[in-house]
Amino acid sequence: METTQAYYSPFMGQNYMQMVNISPLVPTQADLSEWLKYPEKHDKQLRDVSQYLDNSIMQYKRAKDHFSKLLTMRYDMRAINKPKSGDTATWKSGYERCLNFLRIFNAPNQFTNVLDKTLSEGGIFTYLRKRNNKNNIEDIDDMLLIEIPSDYCYITGRSRWGFTYAINLVWFDRIIGVEYVVPEIYEYYKLFVKMRENKNIPKNLLHNYQFFPVPVENGFVFTFNPLRAQITPPFQGIFKDALAILDYKALLRQKTTMDTWKLIAQTIPKNSDGEPIMDAKVAAKVTQAIQQSMPTGAITFSTPFEITELNMQNAQSQNNIIGLGEQMFWRSIGVNGTIMDLGEKSAASLKFGLINDVGFVEHIYKQFEDFINLQLYLQSKIYQFRVSFYGNRYTEDEDVKRQAEMVRTANMPVGKLFGLLGYQPFEVDAVLEQEEILGWKDKMKPMTSAFNTKGFTGDESKDQGGQKKNEAELTQGGAEQRDYDANKTNKV
Repeated sequence: METTQAYYSPFMGQNYMQMVNISPLVPTQADLSEWLKYPEKHDKQLRDVSQYLDNSIMQYKRAKDHFSKLLTMRYDMRAINKPKSGDTATWKSGYERCLNFLRIFNAPNQFTNVLDKTLSEGGIFTYLRKRNNKNNIEDIDDMLLIEIPSDYCYITGRSRWGFTYAINLVWFDRIIGVEYVVPEIYEYYKLFVKMRENKNIPKNLLHNYQFFPVPVENGFVFTFNPLRAQITPPFQGIFKDALAILDYKALLRQKTTMDTWKLIAQTIPKNSDGEPIMDAKVAAKVTQAIQQSMPTGAITFSTPFEITELNMQNAQSQNNIIGLGEQMFWRSIGVNGTIMDLGEKSAASLKFGLINDVGFVEHIYKQFEDFINLQLYLQSKIYQFRVSFYGNRYTEDEDVKRQAEMVRTANMPVGKLFGLLGYQPFEVDAVLEQEEILGWKDKMKPMTSAFNTKGFTGDESKDQGGQKKNEAELTQGGAEQRDYDANKTNKV
């Protein structure tokens, strides 16, 4: 393969980044009707339409944003099997390797992007890039889930961990520095380029080199619907309702224009014989002069006939057509309109609606668990560990209180409580050790009232309570109590 002098081009770099996930498509209602009949054949068009709606219709964007922010990505790590007698060191070694993986990977940060992409387009093909490409987790400095464009990926099967897929290596033709972006695949890509330039290899055999089956431990397909081998937007069922909002806005603009439109007739006077007394040219000049002084939307003309004034201001029409369109949209997507400041306020219906919304997206936690648990298995095969994801923004406080009560009353493990509070498994020991070293708890003194603090009389044996008030500041009850205390002291 011939090489040329390399050069740095930020424009090509930006074009590549935009090509990965920016390709909006403007549809018509007829297009959507056809594409939704056969979504498996028009998956790319439907994904591109979702991008267009996200850019042009705020209601659609807010709906997607509402669902993407429901989950809090809390999790903890649990042991599957206990150490054998005398083999605690092996168990702890596997535990530390798993913690190190979670520390480097930073699951909540990376899965937030995965969830947003999944809600927008129905799924995402990812490749786990490990810096240094070593099997030993201790030699890896960084891990990143790289998005591979869906247009160049094909779901080819299913494993116990999820879907498997293959990459069309033609995609890497557009990447500058492919050996640094995905070094694990670079060797396969070089072989494909070599075979492609070999004129003796038939095109039908070239396919054997063109598609790279991604190993399940490196590639993972996150899909909103894990039962279907296709990547289509989860909100495609309300595409028509979302697009209709633009139609409603156009109708409202048209109605507003018609409300301000008025046709004014200037009648030319006639003589006794019924003939116009003004020449047509003169009438045209007069009409033109009047038209120039008219506001926008008013049209005047001259005629010898009697004409009834025509205007559209009192025409019967729907003034709240956009509001009705929004209500239809939120009703179709299943989001309680109260959240978006529509409809009557009801705490009961709002809570029930939020519970349904959480259930709509919460199932993706299972795929996050499958991905992480596979990686943990690769780090510790003898003594295995797994993670469990949970948590949403609307019941988080109740979940924390419930779990804290279970720890207090039933002596349940505290791992989930730490997870609900936002601590990742690798942070727990470090935070507890940090408090021990710095002595934070010893430095934290509870607030005390004036009634149980010492006063300042000069006599430590009598320094009890707050500052002693002057006689003038005492109430009648206070003065009587002071006299009683004084008499009692004198008697002693």
